[in-house]
Amino acid sequence: MLQFILNRVIVNRVTGIISFDKRQAVWAVIAIILTILLPLAISVYLLNATLSAQFLEKFYSSGFEYTVLRAALLILGFSIRGWIGKAITLTVTITIFLLPLIAVWEQVGLLYGTAIGGLLPWNDANGYYIDAAALLDGYPIGWSARRPLFVGLLATLLKLTGANLSVCIPILVALTAIGIFFLAQEINQVYGPIAGAAVTILALFYYKHIGIGTTLTENLGLTMGVTSLAIMYAAIRRPSKPMMLAGLYFMTLALCTRPGTFFILPCLIIAGAVIFKADQKINWRFLAQGIGASLSGFVTNYLLVKQVSRGIGHAPFSEFSYILYGVVVGGKGWTQVLTDHPGAGEGAEIYRLALAHFRAHPFDLVQGMIRMWSEYLPGHYFHAYHFIEFGKSNILTRHIHSLIYMLLVAGLVWCVINIKKGQGLLMIAAFTGYFASIPFTPSIDGGLRVYAATVAILFILPAAGIFWLLGLFQSLLRRRWAIQFHRDNSIPDRGYSTRLVGNLQVLFALLLAAMAVVGPIIIKSNARPPSISRVDC
Repeated sequence: MLQFILNRVIVNRVTGIISFDKRQAVWAVIAIILTILLPLAISVYLLNATLSAQFLEKFYSSGFEYTVLRAALLILGFSIRGWIGKAITLTVTITIFLLPLIAVWEQVGLLYGTAIGGLLPWNDANGYYIDAAALLDGYPIGWSARRPLFVGLLATLLKLTGANLSVCIPILVALTAIGIFFLAQEINQVYGPIAGAAVTILALFYYKHIGIGTTLTENLGLTMGVTSLAIMYAAIRRPSKPMMLAGLYFMTLALCTRPGTFFILPCLIIAGAVIFKADQKINWRFLAQGIGASLSGFVTNYLLVKQVSRGIGHAPFSEFSYILYGVVVGGKGWTQVLTDHPGAGEGAEIYRLALAHFRAHPFDLVQGMIRMWSEYLPGHYFHAYHFIEFGKSNILTRHIHSLIYMLLVAGLVWCVINIKKGQGLLMIAAFTGYFASIPFTPSIDGGLRVYAATVAILFILPAAGIFWLLGLFQSLLRRRWAIQFHRDNSIPDRGYSTRLVGNLQVLFALLLAAMAVVGPIIIKSNARPPSISRVDC
């Protein structure tokens, strides 16, 4: 299945690029280089410039005026078609993601429990960093073997930068910003500039909330997750079955990187089989291929564990046993098993305890699921949009939360109305799998970072709501505005730059996968543990 994806996607994409007019291709190459150089130059300048603490503090705290400024610049970029608009959008996106990182480094922004002095990894982040550094010396990874993909990416970046963490961190942030850029470009194509800007702003709020500038698995999980959704949207627009299968494969890698709402995978596979059904009720061949693509992601993760670790000492994803027990006993949290059964072994033993309790008290599971769902709803601390904060203005924050939830509902309504269209069905399926997974990935256990791989669903649905409401508003007024805030998605931008960006999404995801999988294998196989001379006292 992996070979099928590589053959169909890479060969078709490269052949498609080469087949264009040579002059057009030359200009495209020049445009791509300039589009890369502009944000790169500004990023280097920002990382070396001396910025005022007052500016960084206001920018980090996400004051309302700064959020409006970000949105305005993004809308401008999304409104300009061609490479100029994409260069502006990419530059703005990377800039607004790097500035909070600089604020953290200058001790203006705060990272709780993940970094010392804004840079040195702490707690779980330190475990991933230590194992990535160990790979450089040829040692197998240990504690982090349960989530080896991010460790592999970090080890590759450390190798490329001479083990310079202060260079690796900005690269991780930039990679996330690029993934967000790809997703926002697709949303812009379907729902318009304001929707594209909304996706970017919501992603920034979330990334800052979970710890921008850390060495946690959420970095790659979020980046791979948003990129996979961008690929799926592009696959529906074209349409392209191989791209859809590639999106499923990369979404699986995202969930292996940062385990979370796994029920989204079967829902997306079924949605893809319906979207590409042709004259059938469901495309059974695509269904089988989708399952194969997803399984290939799990196999990739497993093979990486075998190649670079000394073994995880227990079954993959065995840490889920703690969460399951907490749900089965009534939603008391993952630590409850430590209270009820001190010393119980992770994995099989805790699963047996959970099964025994379920047999004795089956309705406790229902109670636990309801409680976990309720904790994710408005009115609770770790609700879905808890990551949106406007400094110390609690009143403004609450009003924005209410607005976002209304837009979320509007987006779901639009998707239901347009369920026969690919994008509507895709988002309904994704939201169904996401919401069904909440009891088994509760926010009260791991905070909102447990949703990193699939949280982009909560960015896209409000964007769809904006598109629908603005369309109704514009139809009511029966006129077009000077700035096109609502786009007719029946006439998408099919310019060369837009088609090439769709190809670059797949290549970007492949680059991430190569750095996370191939990179650490090469590093470990070529490294030799340092020899330490024995010192006799």
